[in-house]
Amino acid sequence: MMPWSHWNQADKTLLFAFVLFLFGLCIKSAYPASVFSNGFLFVAEAALVGGAADWFAVTALFRKPFGFPYHTAILPRRRRDFVEAAVKLVQREFFTSRRLITMVDSYDWKALFLSLAEENDFKRRSGDFIYKKIIELLDEVDLSKYSKDVSDALRHELSSVSVPVVISWLGNYLKDEGRDQRILSRGAKWLRVKVESDEAKALFHDAINDMVQKKAEGAGLLGMLFVSLGKASNIINVDELTEIIQQEAERFLDEASEQGSETSNKILEVFYRKLDDAAEDEGLINTLDTVRERLLKRLPIDDTVDTLFVILRQRTRDMLNDDGSEVSTLIRSVIDSEIEKAWNLLEGDEHVAALLDALARDMAGRSALKAQEIGGIVVREVMERLTDEQLNHIVYSKIEPDLLWIRMNGSVVGALIGCVLFMVMTVVK
Repeated sequence: MMPWSHWNQADKTLLFAFVLFLFGLCIKSAYPASVFSNGFLFVAEAALVGGAADWFAVTALFRKPFGFPYHTAILPRRRRDFVEAAVKLVQREFFTSRRLITMVDSYDWKALFLSLAEENDFKRRSGDFIYKKIIELLDEVDLSKYSKDVSDALRHELSSVSVPVVISWLGNYLKDEGRDQRILSRGAKWLRVKVESDEAKALFHDAINDMVQKKAEGAGLLGMLFVSLGKASNIINVDELTEIIQQEAERFLDEASEQGSETSNKILEVFYRKLDDAAEDEGLINTLDTVRERLLKRLPIDDTVDTLFVILRQRTRDMLNDDGSEVSTLIRSVIDSEIEKAWNLLEGDEHVAALLDALARDMAGRSALKAQEIGGIVVREVMERLTDEQLNHIVYSKIEPDLLWIRMNGSVVGALIGCVLFMVMTVVK
């Protein structure tokens, strides 16, 4: 049996009416002819009947009182109608299209957007987001396609350029800004250092000695005799010849290293004349074309371009990840500048502001109307999953005080009606 503290006021009232009814029976048995005992019993009986009837009516909404099957357990039996009514209530009363659109139109979306953007440091976060996306896109780019295109284009350009054009370009390039004089001067100075070395002197000595020996051998026995006599009498002095040739070579290279000197000008004049002759030599041109085609087939152009692209991407990624690099600083400054321009345009340009406001209203309106539909779906799915007991508990918990008052009012009203009827009946008798 449920403890007395758990009884609600309506149950206590009904029990009190029943106790009064029993008390009335006792009085009636003791004083059967008494008007008061008859009236008290009549009123107590009416209060008990009214309370019991209202208890039955309220209980019949949720379950079957004492298993009575007719028109009881109204809510579980009509739960589908109840669910549909709740869905319509949510969609047509709480979230009507007009109410949602009115609510959407009531906001100043531009001001709201700008306010939220300022609070959340939108400009800085947008810049960081764009910068990170640039790095991500750099990693996602398929370099193989681009490297293949570059390799094919490079190979095509190298194979299509004619040799005379290359020779002409080479001549113009060397003449431009005095490059030929500088290159000749550097080359002459480098050779000057080599010529004055002991290794060069030894080479000169061996070359002269070999030349003299070959000449003697070519002249026969008499020639060899004269050479031997020349060496013995110091008429043919190889060391002295070596010294003279070395000094002349050094002098010549010194003159050649002076930019604009007569010697350097003559050397370049001969070089360009030979270069022009080479541009008109068909045999040389054909030979160079053949060499070029063989080189193009053997050169690892694809691998070289692939490696170059990978290195470029890695270097670029490293520079982008280094916040202190010039590239990173430059790109961030450009991004910040563009975001600032867009922000100023948004704040000052009424046309852009109107477009933003219209876009925000349209998105919010569509979302709200979609939420209306989704709200109904959610209500239906949630309520259909509830058991009868859960549904009864949800509804009863929301209106329990009113239902308890209905039951208590049944006893009170029954007692009042019983009192009035008893007085009418007594007057009539």
